[in-house]
Amino acid sequence: SAPDVEDTGTYRILRYVRPRFVSRRLLAEFAAAAAQGLAACPALLVLVLALPLLLAAALCETAIRLLGLLGRRVLSCMPWHSMRAWRLLRQASASFRSRGPAVGPGAAAARPGWTQRWRMLAAAMRHVLVTTDVFWRAGVGDSLDTAVIYCNDLDTALAGLLLRRAFPGSVIIYDSHEYWPYGNVEALRLQVRIFRAFDRFFMRRADHVLTVSDPLAREMERAYGVSSIHVVPNAEPWIERPWREAQPGEIDRLAAGRVRFLFQGNFAPQRGLEEILEAWAAVDQGKAALFLRGPRSPWRDALQRRAEALGLLGRSVFVLPPVSVDDLVHGAGEADVGIIPYRGDLPAYRFACPNKLSQYLHAGLAILGNNIPYVAQQIAAGRCGLVYDVADPASIVDAVDSLARDRDVLRQYQRNALGYGRTVFNWQVQSAPLRAILEEISLGRETGR
Repeated sequence: SAPDVEDTGTYRILRYVRPRFVSRRLLAEFAAAAAQGLAACPALLVLVLALPLLLAAALCETAIRLLGLLGRRVLSCMPWHSMRAWRLLRQASASFRSRGPAVGPGAAAARPGWTQRWRMLAAAMRHVLVTTDVFWRAGVGDSLDTAVIYCNDLDTALAGLLLRRAFPGSVIIYDSHEYWPYGNVEALRLQVRIFRAFDRFFMRRADHVLTVSDPLAREMERAYGVSSIHVVPNAEPWIERPWREAQPGEIDRLAAGRVRFLFQGNFAPQRGLEEILEAWAAVDQGKAALFLRGPRSPWRDALQRRAEALGLLGRSVFVLPPVSVDDLVHGAGEADVGIIPYRGDLPAYRFACPNKLSQYLHAGLAILGNNIPYVAQQIAAGRCGLVYDVADPASIVDAVDSLARDRDVLRQYQRNALGYGRTVFNWQVQSAPLRAILEEISLGRETGR
């Protein structure tokens, strides 16, 4: 498909529409790379796994439809009372399927069915294959002298390796923003193992590797047998703005003078929001109000239902629609405390550097976070908030009540957060390792090394 091009003179952005099918040219490139060595092994593995999985999913859907048609034909010949029982059974089944995820005591044990998780694997494989096709076609069609191929996460790494064949002498920078193989808590173990193998393969062949936190860098070095992974956190560029610039709005009105605790982001399993919600029933609700802001999803709906069941919704817990990406820092400024509740069970969360950390800091919010390594390190370094243990509900209640009770301490945390964001935790400061790599590459090209 033809790209939508945005050219500013300094940079150029090409936006491609994803094709429904992989191009034959890419398949030929896979074969050519394989003939020269092992560079296309991951690509071939994607093909071997993804195409049969997608075909199996399509056949499964077709079989289900055919069985449904056959079942209706057979049942139409049955007595009336049998048909009535069948209709009741179908209604109950439809109701069960539409309930969405459960939130509350014992909900953590609920997992998607095996068939659904198998479809997740097929979808992940197709995503990698199609993404590779899009970026590879964009790269080989570019007339520029490419010096650096910047692979932004695992799903672009295969395209990077193939493009290096088209641009001899180019350098691959592999930027891993998360522990990609563990990104889906509901995935099959097979999916995790496949993408761990991919991640290891690509990381060992990149010229430079970046990730977002020291704990994640050390974990990847241990797990993949690589060294010298550079750390460039997910940090917003610092923009000087009046502190607490947000005008009183809906959050201020709903809080009615209480301390405003905000979670701003996507809703997903194991993000620790269930534990926050369960503990909130025990906090001093006359002094603290909880705001959950983000896109609507089955998990947001489930949290909203749980808050209603606990008698908290509309009283001390409020669910709000998302703000635009450009307004995340400004929108966070409506609150007093930013919550980072991620649980450490999933490696992708345990070693994370969430985007919301810098957004909260730049908005001048005190931070309340679960005790995951990098977040806890930054809260301690900036002296900008409190850490709790998600496995201990009492520690959540104590931390919330402590922040809500002492406004002087809260304001000091907020000032510290803003200062830490201004002087330390921003893109201008934290991107230094990446700038050093690019300067080294530029110097090497100038001197012919």
